[in-house]
Amino acid sequence: MTGPSLARVIREHGRPIAIKFVNREIDRANRLCGSSMDSETISYCAEMIIDRFKFRTVNALRIAIRDGLNSGKIYGKLTYPIIAEWLIDHEEKIEAMNYSKHLSNK
Repeated sequence: MTGPSLARVIREHGRPIAIKFVNREIDRANRLCGSSMDSETISYCAEMIIDRFKFRTVNALRIAIRDGLNSGKIYGKLTYPIIAEWLIDHEEKIEAMNYSKHLSNK
């Protein structure tokens, strides 16, 4: 996935800007899921995502959330564990694709 990583955004623009970006992405998903998280919960969720997935690109984060929303794996209301599951699933798919490419180039 092209684009800067969250760690790079933090290094170049500061942690508040990175949190604001992730916050906006989560807020959009939250609205699509019925707005079950309040703004404080969304901000805390954004901080946890940055701490755990900071080497992921901003585009990969966006795609993982989009794919998660399209997967139907929401189970009632949007929560941090659900978003983290989406991000992990997306990362596993990327790793599997890269491994498949690696094997085809041998």
